[in-house]
Amino acid sequence: MFAFDCWKAVNGKGSAYSNLDAKTLIMKKLSLLLLLLTIWLHGGICSTQAALVFSSTLQADFEFEVVDGPLSAISGINAGDILPFRALGSLEFTLDDSVPGATSMAFTDVTGTLTGVSPGPFLPFEITPDVQFVGGSLDDIVRDGGGQIVSANVVGLQMLWEMTGNPAILGGADVLLYGTDPLEFNGAISAIPFAFGDVLFGPDDFEVFLDMGLGNPGLPGGDPLAVIGRNRFLTAVPEPSCLCLLAIACGTIAVGRRRATRTSRLTAAR
Repeated sequence: MFAFDCWKAVNGKGSAYSNLDAKTLIMKKLSLLLLLLTIWLHGGICSTQAALVFSSTLQADFEFEVVDGPLSAISGINAGDILPFRALGSLEFTLDDSVPGATSMAFTDVTGTLTGVSPGPFLPFEITPDVQFVGGSLDDIVRDGGGQIVSANVVGLQMLWEMTGNPAILGGADVLLYGTDPLEFNGAISAIPFAFGDVLFGPDDFEVFLDMGLGNPGLPGGDPLAVIGRNRFLTAVPEPSCLCLLAIACGTIAVGRRRATRTSRLTAAR
């Protein structure tokens, strides 16, 4: 109807308006349309849930206890062996930040990949929580005068993880290890992003299955149980670039000390 009225006004058909009146009519209706569009867009933005997204460099430490199964059949590995694993990388966390100044926020997602650094025979491998995010919250939030988080507790942060790789101990064959239950992490943090030394911990044992394409993990004829996982930690560490700068600084200090020592010895000898 609006478009038809404008067409009549511009073409002078079915209307007694002058050209000036026609232009005025068009401008008024365009203004109304823009106003309605602005209100609709503004309402859409307000209804969109605000998110706080941050990344932290983390070191994952966990243990695998080998059970009687596919891994215990490998030469040099026996059922009951405890294998310490470590991986390093960055995870991205998303929090529901729709309530300004809230003392509790729900986690809505965790993504990323950590690259294995040990043990050597099982390299290379990667672990990721991208399989499925389950839930969790950031509680007991304390903020400074600027609204920045200075302490809080991570509570019930749960994700499904998997490990992929082509370890040397298996001749470079592709391997996928996975669990069927989400892994839970809890811990106190002192900043967002997590500060160096902040630790999230998961105490419960968890079953890890070897993907052999059979499905039905743990059931007869299904993917076999490979290990029991336990003692999992996610520790916030400096970014690799920061570590490089720290190493350079330490090296410079060491060289300076050696030079100072050498100079003092030469002076004493004279």
